[in-house]
Amino acid sequence: MKKNKFIFATILMVPFLIFMSLTNVNASTGLEGFAVYRDGVGQIGLNLTYHAAIMDEATSLTTPRPIVHAMGPGYNVDYGTWNEFMGTGQFIGVYRPIPDPAPYDRDIFKGLGRELKGEDIPYTLYDQIYYNTSTAGTWVAPSEITMMRCDGVIEWIYEWCEFRVYGSDANWDIAKNSTTIRAAHSGVNVTPKSQTNYLVLFQHSVPR
Repeated sequence: MKKNKFIFATILMVPFLIFMSLTNVNASTGLEGFAVYRDGVGQIGLNLTYHAAIMDEATSLTTPRPIVHAMGPGYNVDYGTWNEFMGTGQFIGVYRPIPDPAPYDRDIFKGLGRELKGEDIPYTLYDQIYYNTSTAGTWVAPSEITMMRCDGVIEWIYEWCEFRVYGSDANWDIAKNSTTIRAAHSGVNVTPKSQTNYLVLFQHSVPR
């Protein structure tokens, strides 16, 4: 099953990898594919949770829109500027999944973020990801996701590539079509803030 998932991820990556080879750019020498978090979401005297994004570029300064995120109500999963990502919050850190991903893995993470961006998936507050369990395949592809939360971007990308983030042994893989798994990744069962507990802090500082 893992092999099949990686075959599909590789197919998704082909145009991206061709572009990288033609432009002679190394896709994974910086912080591409790592998750970034800032605080201040829902803050009324309290820091209730975080906002999350996936790094699409080596640093926050590499391009004007260095991240992919689900910014909030009324927005689709899209590229974002660093100011859009930060809002009025404070930077929390750069995080990676477990185990430490290889450069090839991070190329895939980056490519999958772009696949999500290309599907114009609207934001939802409640579910990390939402999809129709009756029509989705065994593994939930980007085209089958109908709504997504900011931490869902991170969770789906990493778990599609079988880097486990949140969930029990039976219910961790958010990329698997399952009403039970989808529900386990909804509401306050996991939040952008608690998601960081299942990742490894790579650096505290802003990626410059």
